[in-house]
Amino acid sequence: AQNFLSFFDIPILKGVDFSTKRGSQPYHIVNNKFASDNGVDLGSVLPTLSGKGGEVIGIFDDICLTTFKENVEGASLVFRDPTMNAYVKLYIRAKEQNADLMNKIQSTVSSVDNQLTYNAISLESQIQSYYKTELDSKVIVQVFAILAALISVMGILVVVFMEVENKRKEVVIRKINGATSVNILRLFAVKYVVVAFGSCVLSSVIVYYVMVEWLLKYPIRIELSPFVFIAVMMAVVGIVFLVICALTYRMANANALNIVKK
Repeated sequence: AQNFLSFFDIPILKGVDFSTKRGSQPYHIVNNKFASDNGVDLGSVLPTLSGKGGEVIGIFDDICLTTFKENVEGASLVFRDPTMNAYVKLYIRAKEQNADLMNKIQSTVSSVDNQLTYNAISLESQIQSYYKTELDSKVIVQVFAILAALISVMGILVVVFMEVENKRKEVVIRKINGATSVNILRLFAVKYVVVAFGSCVLSSVIVYYVMVEWLLKYPIRIELSPFVFIAVMMAVVGIVFLVICALTYRMANANALNIVKK
């Protein structure tokens, strides 16, 4: 179609789009890789399936035309090649995709030619079919990651709570001998914050390595940012620290006589 590139917001690096050309002559627009691999530039003439040469009128950026699992290959888009009229793919941009929209498209196509073979597939469902394995794995990984995080945090909190409860008399004696709340907080915080931080660092290194190895199978991939792991570590350490602060504050302000009697 004339507006194929603009429809998908694909930028033209050099030259023009199909929509600027008129007449029956076929035209080519190639991606940057095709141009560099084959020594093609604007004005070059490339063959078409009909045998008629077509002028290269534009060069677009190297984008993924299939899936991110495959390398970007050289691509040439042809417009007005008569041998390609046997198969038509129509792209429609809509605000939302539902059954009513699909039925409306089908009725419109049938009104033009009721013998035309019609198969409507939404772009979203097509993308999901490309990455079905990854989407299924995503749900499983998310569930287990949330469970692992909850179990880990709860485990640390239980240990901290038991430790604080077992040292209630020690804390009271320190308070009687002039220890401040800050001294008592430091008694517990240093130990368990260091443990939580060390656990986060170790697990983050392992997860980062596994994720990098997993991303390597995709030629087109994102860069894994370390700030995500830093944010998670800060969150876990912060939760542990806040819990320790709450427990030690409650203990430091409790009735010393009742604790000693127990």
